Amino acid sequence: MASSSEGAFDAYSCTLNTLHAARVDQVLTPDGMVKIITAEAPQTFIRPEDLETPGTVQGIVRAKRVIEHGTVGGPSQTIQEHREVCPCELFDCVAEAGAVELSRGLTWFAQMATTVMQCHAHHLLHGQLRPEHALLDAGDNPKLLGFEPLSWRQLRRGASRGAEHALRPVHYLDAPELHGRSHATGSELQAADVWALGVLGVAIFAGRPPLVTGQGALELPPGMQEGVPTAVLSMLCAMLHASPADRPSISEVISRAVALTAQRESLSATEVRHLGSLVGCRDRKSVV
Repeated sequence: MASSSEGAFDAYSCTLNTLHAARVDQVLTPDGMVKIITAEAPQTFIRPEDLETPGTVQGIVRAKRVIEHGTVGGPSQTIQEHREVCPCELFDCVAEAGAVELSRGLTWFAQMATTVMQCHAHHLLHGQLRPEHALLDAGDNPKLLGFEPLSWRQLRRGASRGAEHALRPVHYLDAPELHGRSHATGSELQAADVWALGVLGVAIFAGRPPLVTGQGALELPPGMQEGVPTAVLSMLCAMLHASPADRPSISEVISRAVALTAQRESLSATEVRHLGSLVGCRDRKSVV
């Protein structure tokens, strides 16, 4: 890893380019980003098939783990993550432009939902999708970061406890069922991904994330009801139900998102009813 190449990556023509390059354990190179995972031997054995992100999954940042075996002073190991780099973060564009135009936003949303479903099918878990995990490639397509095999999660965040897997420190916008916890099951992480996509959807269409009014209680940003079609708001509302069991499945989200994308020219933003708080979406879920 050549530290002299730090900052040498050409960020194309993107106006903003954060990429978290300031972290001391990450270095940008002309080919991507190299991250040191740990300076010690891994506590969890990494199977050969887990060394690389599955190539069949579309819409995620490609990553590969490389284990360097030390030869001086003992069998120590250094683990590096090599991943491709996108020109910018999706929400850099949102922050610059404000609320995203409906057609572009629905396209982004449907692509991200499809990627999440593909990751779940390959047992790649996340559970805590956040704005910094959504990047844009040179073709304006979103690419998600942070979906990883279980052995990678254990290496980075800690060992599993039976069927429950270690979490990142919980963020206030993470799914309410994760708050106050350090571990969650795979099915809980999948349901939390639906919540997180709902949060990202609100941020895309409103230009800012929803407002947190309590655990499991959110409100739409001011003005969103007047500018976003009822059908889109209803879909996001259902995804942000405080109860995981009452959220739609990821396949249902994709079906609805694809249908809305096809109908985008006929969707009207003038018939939006006042949704107010996103608490109690159970009764509105039937319209999604």
